[in-house]
Formats: sequence, C-alpha cells, structure tokens
Amino acid sequence: MLEVRDVFEDDFHQIHEELLVRLDPRVARSRWERLFHHPWRDSSRPVGVALQDAGRPVGFLSLLFSPLPPEDPGSTICNLSSWVVLDEYRGSSLRLLGPVLSHPEWTVTNLTPTEEVGRLFQRLGFRTLETHRCLLPLRPDLLLRPGRGMEVRAVDPADPGELEGAHRWLVEQHGGMAHYLALEGSQSRGLVVYGLGRVRGLPAVRLHHVSDPLLFREALGPVQRLLLRKHGACMLVFDGRILGSHTPQGTLHRPLPVERLFRSNDRTETELTELFSEMILLDL
Repeated sequence: MLEVRDVFEDDFHQIHEELLVRLDPRVARSRWERLFHHPWRDSSRPVGVALQDAGRPVGFLSLLFSPLPPEDPGSTICNLSSWVVLDEYRGSSLRLLGPVLSHPEWTVTNLTPTEEVGRLFQRLGFRTLETHRCLLPLRPDLLLRPGRGMEVRAVDPADPGELEGAHRWLVEQHGGMAHYLALEGSQSRGLVVYGLGRVRGLPAVRLHHVSDPLLFREALGPVQRLLLRKHGACMLVFDGRILGSHTPQGTLHRPLPVERLFRSNDRTETELTELFSEMILLDL
C-alpha cells in the first residue's frame, strides 16, 4: 500500500540510494546530503516528504523551509527541490504535493522546474517568479575605475566582524554554504550573498541575494576587483529580479528554459531571492 510520510535527517541514506542517485547521478553524495543537513535546518520540521510502498521509498520531494527574522511577520516560505518518483509510480506523483498544497497560507517556490512540472504548477495556481538569467562580464574599465568612496570587503562566515542586524543574521544562518561581501557607502550598507560556478568553462560568481541593488551597482568597480582577485571570476550570473531596475549596463539577458514559479498571498517576486534554497545547497 502506498503512503506519504515525512522525511527527516536520518532517512538520507535510504532516500539517496533508492532515489536521488537516479535523479542525477552526476551530483555527489555530499551535495545531496546538504538537503538533509544544512545550517538553517529546523529540527521540528521535516526535510521533505516520501512516497513509500511497503516501507520502500519510491518518491521524494525536498522541502527547504526559510527561517524568518523576528521582524518578518509574513508567511512561511517553503522552497521545493528534487522531486523524483520511480517510473512505475508516476501516476501517484501528485500525492507528494499534498502536504504542501494543504497549506495555502504558505509561500512556496519552485526554482528549477522541468517543462512538464512547470505546466503542472501553473495549473495549480503558481505564478511566474523569474523569466531571465543575466550574465555580466567583468569589464576592464570598471576594474580600473575608483569606487568613489565605496568600501567592499569579504566576510568570513566564522567571524562576521562588524556586521549587524539582518546582515549578520543572514550570514549566521547560511554559514559556510555561501560567500559574502559587505558593502559600505557614504549613507548605506549592504550585503551580497553569492556562490561560485562556471559559465562555458569559465569561473563565474552566482548572485543569490543583494540587499541593496542600487548600492551594489554604485560599488560595481571595487566589487569586480575583489571577485577577480579572490576567485578569478570573469562573469557575474544572476536572475533578473535580484538587481531589478538597477541591473548594470552591459548585462546580457537570457531566457530561462523554464520559468521559475511561486505561490504566495503576501510576498512579491522581489522578496523571494535565492536565500535558503537549493540554488545555494546544490551549487546551481
């Protein structure tokens, strides 16, 4: 008999061996394990749901819940990831969505749907979160341009230094799962949360979250100098909503193969970046 049950950290080995290696065998075990063990994990919530047949997992859906700072009274944010069901049980796939759909008050995101899953989620009332990926090559003129009083420094997650408030909280929550830059201008401060990857074989930086897009654009010269020096990066990669109207000139806009989707009663697209998501945990 098929049943749906909550999945917790101790279930990782069985879920990995039965399902996740089939979803994408190129992903290392240690990366999959991040879905079950990560710095912001809330032990009172499941890490996902499983479809089981006589005790054997035949389907899995990862649930990544975002912790909310005390000043955020909004809805629970649940980021979906890694939906996999064995072929012979595909007819029961929707049962894995039951625990999520039973909470219409939640904000739910699907950042990496397949084309088929995207159509399904749109029929379920999900809306477009993102349509484009942006590529910004490092520009030699910006690398040489002064920062006009801007201070940019890398932040060690083990010692956030002078960071305060929401910025310090974000670094403490994500820990070593991401990289961080602190920005400081004459009148404002900002935080950049990013990861490392490659674009066409070249080292690139993936922007997950930028707290102050205008400040980021103004500090782009020293930001690029630091990223080039620290990581050898030659490209910035980010979703269009991350910088919005403050996206720098020279940015290339590329349509996503499948739109990113979300459902929410109280949160807007610009509030939902890539924090606390599979984009950070799986280095996407």
